[in-house]
Amino acid sequence: MESSWKLTQPKSLCSSTNASNKRGKPGQWDVSRGDNEKNNSRSFSVYVPPNFCSNGAQQQQDVTLRIILATHGYGGKPAMEIRKWQDVADAVNAIIIAPMGTGSIANQKLGWNAVECCGDPVLNETDDLDFVNGVMDVFLHQLGDSSGSSSSSSSSYEINSSARKNIVHVIATGFSNGGFFTSLLGVTEDRPVWLVGIVPTGGYQYDINAYSNTPELAVFMHHGGKDSVVNPNGCCIANEPKQRKKGSKSNCMFDIGVKQGSCQSVQSVFHLWTRINGCSSDHRSIKEGGVRSIETEVLRGQRLHRTNKLLHMDK
Repeated sequence: MESSWKLTQPKSLCSSTNASNKRGKPGQWDVSRGDNEKNNSRSFSVYVPPNFCSNGAQQQQDVTLRIILATHGYGGKPAMEIRKWQDVADAVNAIIIAPMGTGSIANQKLGWNAVECCGDPVLNETDDLDFVNGVMDVFLHQLGDSSGSSSSSSSSYEINSSARKNIVHVIATGFSNGGFFTSLLGVTEDRPVWLVGIVPTGGYQYDINAYSNTPELAVFMHHGGKDSVVNPNGCCIANEPKQRKKGSKSNCMFDIGVKQGSCQSVQSVFHLWTRINGCSSDHRSIKEGGVRSIETEVLRGQRLHRTNKLLHMDK
């Protein structure tokens, strides 16, 4: 079904700056939808690596077009995620798409409705899955309009023209609230066909029932072993006041996990993904700079370029 989100005006991927093999600034793309609901005008940022334009990658035949879909944390902004992944994007010639969340009235922090976290987007039941799917639909159709037509199958997303066919590979990544949202993309019932892998850091989905009918997917997860915001043992409702974290209704900040009656640890979710992908259970504990973290690879059929940073950490 075609998305209700539309570009407010057409955009070009290759400017005179990045076509000259220089790193250009990310561009803001504005979208809207024709209804009277709140948040019907939103935006996302797009970073195009210089080699994508200078080498004509967008016109090359049978080339895999790589996209990093990067969602910021609670209180973050798209520019933060672009800066984080810019060197990676340049190295692998990938476009970065960084959507912008919506704000909470109390503290003006931008965030996402990722079920477990965070702020007004959760309270207002903002349909961020629809928005992010709309962002990708708008972008891929714009790409198709400039170089062919777009189509999808059960196993891949393609951009076609009379002269060429390109497979589009999108790897979604996010930090904290963005990690929760990235994980939600991976387990949602109508998972987008363009999604080939997820890289959530510092956030994951707690409801084990969400994983029951999830098809295999390339996954790389990272979570701090001493995370002071998103407890690696899981976040859930705290019935006793002494268990509540800084005014939260749960054992974690910002009411994270308040919908859950029991806590689900990150290691248990590692095991869920290994079973989904038919892999042996393999996670490791890493100590770096005096801080312990936990990571796992549950890769299936795709190679992910990954970075390993300690986030959400107590020193």
